[in-house]
Amino acid sequence: QHLLLTGTYPLIPWLAFAMLGAIISDHTTAAQAGKEHNPHPIPIWYLIIAGIAFFFMALGAATNQKIPLALPNGRAVLTFFPANTPFLICAFTGVGILWQMTKKLPHYQPLSDLGQRSLTVYVVHFIPFSFLYRYDEIGDWSTMTCSIVVLAYTLLWIPLAHLHARFTPTWSLEHLLRNLVAQPIRKLENR
Repeated sequence: QHLLLTGTYPLIPWLAFAMLGAIISDHTTAAQAGKEHNPHPIPIWYLIIAGIAFFFMALGAATNQKIPLALPNGRAVLTFFPANTPFLICAFTGVGILWQMTKKLPHYQPLSDLGQRSLTVYVVHFIPFSFLYRYDEIGDWSTMTCSIVVLAYTLLWIPLAHLHARFTPTWSLEHLLRNLVAQPIRKLENR
């Protein structure tokens, strides 16, 4: 149960993000090809509006119960460790909003490079993040300062991933996993 549902990074909630990414990719590919998946789709904006309404209900619940709206863990309406259902609904809503806002934009290679290295970035981002956490603890940052630092830190990964793609493309967890999977497949094909 700890591995699947309740741990720091439980499999079930986080697999939902991979599934959402696959759905977005599938819809994007179909839209580029001019094909419609479903002749009567539920407009994505209905789901986004429902997600926004849910966020405001969560905010109301936090206010009424006099608990924080969001914390990494502990007693709050939205928790990240483990990712609870309200957090997932709000996070999916945020992803949906970003998707709708950016789907008409032209291709931007640095962002594609970041997406292709998301596992590597996810693992590596904890190293500098631990130093930022210490600065926050020492400096007692305000919510505004934390928000600015998080936004800047997030945006910094776009040029870093692009530089990584240009100069060291094989130094990534994605490349390692691709090779680990490809070797047994090549052996099977050569039989």
